[in-house]
Amino acid sequence: MDETVDLGHDTVRQALHIVLRAPLVVFGDGLVLEHLLHVLDGVAPQVYACYGDDHGLAEVTVIVAGSGRVTTCTVSGRFAGTPVGSCIARAVRSARFPAFSQERFTVNYEYRH
Repeated sequence: MDETVDLGHDTVRQALHIVLRAPLVVFGDGLVLEHLLHVLDGVAPQVYACYGDDHGLAEVTVIVAGSGRVTTCTVSGRFAGTPVGSCIARAVRSARFPAFSQERFTVNYEYRH
């Protein structure tokens, strides 16, 4: 079963609680919300390097395999189909999550620069 989690960057930064589309805080065997945020924030420097002199919101949908490897990253919104969006997708695909027991899960996240 796939799980989808929405982690809108502004929501994460502006509120102490996070509204999830999936009713969970622990994913599989110990992959917790803090791991998700740590890993996605960890590639932020590479993501922001993609912007160059540009600014804006990059919305990403990330599919993570149970091994912790990012299998797919899709950029939507303003940067979809652009060189900046392709660079952002490559940067996010370099992220590595802790392994977990599910086959995969999907997370929606935002980077604003």
